[in-house]
Amino acid sequence: MQRIETLHFRDTAVSLPSFFPSISSVKTNLRPFQYLQLLVDLQYPQILFSAFDFERSDDAERHLITSYFETAKQMGCAVLLDSGNYEAFWKADASWAQQDFRNACQALDPSFAFCFDDQNPPADREGAAAASIACIRADSAALPTQNVFPIVHGTAPDIPSIVWDVVSEIRPQMVAVPERELGDGMLHRCRTLAALRTRLNELDYYCPIHLPGTGNPHSILAFVLCGADSFDGLEWCQTVVDYTSGRLSHFQHWDLYSSGSPLVNVDGIPYQQKTLAHNLVFWAELMRAIRDFLKGSEPTQLIKEMLEVVKPVLPASFS
Repeated sequence: MQRIETLHFRDTAVSLPSFFPSISSVKTNLRPFQYLQLLVDLQYPQILFSAFDFERSDDAERHLITSYFETAKQMGCAVLLDSGNYEAFWKADASWAQQDFRNACQALDPSFAFCFDDQNPPADREGAAAASIACIRADSAALPTQNVFPIVHGTAPDIPSIVWDVVSEIRPQMVAVPERELGDGMLHRCRTLAALRTRLNELDYYCPIHLPGTGNPHSILAFVLCGADSFDGLEWCQTVVDYTSGRLSHFQHWDLYSSGSPLVNVDGIPYQQKTLAHNLVFWAELMRAIRDFLKGSEPTQLIKEMLEVVKPVLPASFS
């Protein structure tokens, strides 16, 4: 089954492979609405926002978030809303519920959303698949005007079969699998992902795979070559990236890599915003370079160097 190059959501088109900068109130420095404002101001084409951070914001911030969502959608940005379970877990908010997620979907009307997932499904393959199917069906029925897609959970050995069961039953436009559940270490994760792509390619249509929690540039490249199509992660706002190698460093190290940054001569911008903009330009260029490489273009020097790093974990069929 041939990889597709574009996903369409209503009036929005997403070029694949693609990266969604995640916005979260967990382990970040700014308020969620401030990150959203920056992404909208820079007209970044994809954004991931947390339902939890919308519902748990005060009225003033909710108003700003709603306004930025509308502006983003008017610009053609694809805005992805996640379940908020990540934030609820780290903030120990036991009151976070499926209806809260649905309220955020109805208020923000995102381009698409990942369902309120069962993060502790039964251990057996059939039970895990049934749990994912139940989640997506419940949210799809409650949100008939929304594009809601499944997030599938399970153990690495069973993930290819569990995802196959879910996708063959639901036939979603996209399916998500958390990177951490693909296995321990890059080699294991690449093997699991390649096996998953092989199974999904038995379908009569191409179902893109989204990997939540994947923002490392080298991981993105390796996983693209193993069959993934879409990613989201917080690395863009937690670290600073070296333009020449794709390696990540401490957020306060921008000065060490500024000579290779397109923003080196930009004055009058606060350090945090300058570093975030530096990162966003890199991730946009990285995904563009990967898409060109997949179409047969000569790889950029960055892609060549990154390939040398990730080759040990790629499938044997990769050349």
